[in-house]
Order: sequence, then C-alpha cells, then structure tokens
Amino acid sequence: MFTEKNSSTEENVNCRAKAIGGTGLVDCLCEGTICQYAMPFGYSHLCNHPEKHTIADSSKADSNKTESGQ
Repeated sequence: MFTEKNSSTEENVNCRAKAIGGTGLVDCLCEGTICQYAMPFGYSHLCNHPEKHTIADSSKADSNKTESGQ
C-alpha cells in the first residue's frame, strides 16, 4: 500500500492502483474514497497521481505478499 502525507489536510491517504497492461493508464482500486487524482472513466476511476506507476507497483507487491501468505 502506498501512503502519502496529504499536506492540505495532514491526513494519510492510502492509495491502491493497477496498471492497465501496456497502455500507460492506471486504474484506481480505492473503493469509496475518491481523491483529487481520481478521474472518472466509465464505471471506474483512472489514477492521475504524479506517482501513479509507483503506486501500482506498490499495490502489486502488496498483493503478491498477501497471496503468498507473507
């Protein structure tokens, strides 16, 4: 999970995202929480965060740890 300090509210924002295979687009996986970087796209939201690819990589690593039982 990617955690960023939000300077405007001084709260932690937990982001999860998934890269959409080779398109350069990143799908927002945070349910019920819409941040300033979420861009509506059909029935989902795309992530427009400057570090969206880092967030997607972090989410993938967290998912792999969960699946392997670590």
